[in-house]
Amino acid sequence: MGKAKDQTSPEKEKIAQSLSYAKTVLISKRNDMIQNSRMNLTNRQQKIVNYAMSKIRPGDTVNTEYIFSARECGLAMGLKGKSIYNYTEITDELKKLADKSWLIRVDDHVQIVRWFNTIHIQDKDPNHAGTYKIKFHEDMAPYLFNLAEQKKEKGIYFSSYPSVYALPMKCRYSFRLYEILKSYQFNRMEWYFELPQLKEMLAYENGSGDGSTPTEDTIPKNWSNFAIFRRDVLEPAKKEINLFTDIKIDYKALKQDASGNSTRGYSMIHFFFDEKTDNEKIEADTHLAEAMEVYDYEQLSLFSKTEDYEAAKREFVEERAMIREEEKAMRREERIKRSKYQILTDTFFEFKDEEIERLYALSVKKLDIDKVEFNNWELWICDYIKYYYDKIKATPKKTKTTEYNRLVDSISKDYDLYNEVLNDSWNTKEKGES
Repeated sequence: MGKAKDQTSPEKEKIAQSLSYAKTVLISKRNDMIQNSRMNLTNRQQKIVNYAMSKIRPGDTVNTEYIFSARECGLAMGLKGKSIYNYTEITDELKKLADKSWLIRVDDHVQIVRWFNTIHIQDKDPNHAGTYKIKFHEDMAPYLFNLAEQKKEKGIYFSSYPSVYALPMKCRYSFRLYEILKSYQFNRMEWYFELPQLKEMLAYENGSGDGSTPTEDTIPKNWSNFAIFRRDVLEPAKKEINLFTDIKIDYKALKQDASGNSTRGYSMIHFFFDEKTDNEKIEADTHLAEAMEVYDYEQLSLFSKTEDYEAAKREFVEERAMIREEEKAMRREERIKRSKYQILTDTFFEFKDEEIERLYALSVKKLDIDKVEFNNWELWICDYIKYYYDKIKATPKKTKTTEYNRLVDSISKDYDLYNEVLNDSWNTKEKGES
């Protein structure tokens, strides 16, 4: 058995490398497109649209044309075996998409938006047969292009996530629910939906597929039975999101309306969601890699690595990193502002608020109130904690005791009698200032 494992390890390594690269291919959409839109796409059409969106790079405009082969599009649709070469089937789906539109409410009106402006198919040229060239419709521009600039200049938020998450999902509602929750994830861990609203958002995404405008008829009648909605939608979507993506979700059905009034049946769905831990992400990657092995992925143009593409990818990744840093700095500033001890929170930001409060309570006992004025207590305590904190950092120990617990022990016992030094120092300083 060990021998067989060794024989398959190069293939598994190849799949892992392919997965690592695939996760850098992102879909980015404005949050209002995700939250306020109503779309009637089949599962395969949804994957084609998302794949096309994943090709957008920094600097692209609505006039940028995107070229891809039937094979790579087939992979993005989750087709397997010889069917990934069946460009007739893919062409048929693109033809339906050319006739489709989606709805979004903008202020006091509803806007009807077409997906693509042009779709060209190369089927005669022997050098390019089975190749597609598409261009997004101009009304799509604000929702897909220059998103970082819109956020910076107008405060319009958007969400980005790896397109690879959608590929192994078999439940047609999983990825739609995933992107809805991701759009609400910033600085939150929960969100409420009224049940009719949630059904509408999910059902429209997977309507009849005939190109018609969404109507009430696109919500399956059997969804009026909550047990069926839970069985066919919520539970499969929850399972696949938790299995393949970067977030962990759960939900609770509530028999109350948005005003808190009790109702006879279920009226609200309360979702909980959180970023997965590093170990959970590794586990999700394992499931993704297994799915990629089943789909027999290769390093095709779906994950091409030309120099031009690598340069665009680096620019995109750097831009995303900058945005993440800006959001991180914003969250830091917000937490410091609402903190009871702002100086300590700024200095020891890695500790939780309750941990900082405990450090303050222990340290203030060492402070000489006759030598340090009240308005300088937090500064004194910051100096006191930092002395032992720096010492602990400089002398790491291989022990089950955490750095924080070592710090608590040090400041409560004051092994170096540093409080005396600090009290005298602050006393001298304040006399000099007076």
